[in-house]
Amino acid sequence: MAHWAWHQLVERYIEWSGFSFTHLRPETFMQNLLSYGGTQVVRQGVIRQYTGDARLSWVDAEDVALAAAEALLHPARHAGQTYRLGYDAKSYGEIAALMAQALAKPFRYEPQPPEIFLENMRAAGAEMAYMHCVYDHYKRYAARTIPGADDVFDNFPAIAGQEPVRWAQFIEKHRAAFDYEAAGSR
Repeated sequence: MAHWAWHQLVERYIEWSGFSFTHLRPETFMQNLLSYGGTQVVRQGVIRQYTGDARLSWVDAEDVALAAAEALLHPARHAGQTYRLGYDAKSYGEIAALMAQALAKPFRYEPQPPEIFLENMRAAGAEMAYMHCVYDHYKRYAARTIPGADDVFDNFPAIAGQEPVRWAQFIEKHRAAFDYEAAGSR
């Protein structure tokens, strides 16, 4: 993946610069289901995404922020460390089922071909070099050819002194964003 190489280049540059560092490597952000590129992802109980039925490793961006704060507040403890941050492996179908249970309304996942993503980004005038990387990422997720895409880690309590947010908690925390008025109940 080209954008992973970009990240690795930045990490090596930081390491070679000679100052203290802590690398945070968040997996897939849970917040992507709230909005992605300014577009609402869950509409009227339907999630449309491009990864087939692949399970991804997810992290709440607020947990990433907490890990960053801990690294900044306690640099000696975290210096030289690389933390992968992903704590709940779920497919979009599994997330839709959790939403249906939590909100007592129908939710479903409709997988889309990654080519639709690319067409949408091109139409929106997005920077296509990066969007092609995301497209390749989606294709590889859907084909299940990304090793460790659903790996989860147990490092968060040691980093932040608490358990990370899991999908059930995230859905509850953002209940208002996911809730919708069912058709016919108006």
